[in-house]
Amino acid sequence: MVAVAVAGGGALGTMVALIAASRGWEVSVFEARSTLMSAASGANEGKVNLGHVFALGANSTHEVMLRGALTFAPILDEAVGCPID
Repeated sequence: MVAVAVAGGGALGTMVALIAASRGWEVSVFEARSTLMSAASGANEGKVNLGHVFALGANSTHEVMLRGALTFAPILDEAVGCPID
């Protein structure tokens, strides 16, 4: 049996926990708050920070952001168990 400890119950920690559990692994989530995704994950305007991409210029930044979002989509689909449009 694989056991996974996830530190933090934000968006990323919750997704890691869901994916690990869907694979049959034993998962423990350690979160300081009583509710998951209630800190920055609950107030980030639905954005995923891809790092320092704004310095790429007006013609490149949106392409990098879109590519990152499309890469993230299958991971989110796996975490929730169905496609998210």
